[in-house]
Amino acid sequence: MATPGNIRQWKERGRIIQQKKEKVKFKAQKIADKLKE
Repeated sequence: MATPGNIRQWKERGRIIQQKKEKVKFKAQKIADKLKE
């Protein structure tokens, strides 16, 4: 069941997951750049 409060929770969770993915991508990119040098 999706209540407005529930939806807000899901959006918040999705945003946190997205931020984590971005951080991981950023770290991976840094490592890749180091390996290229």
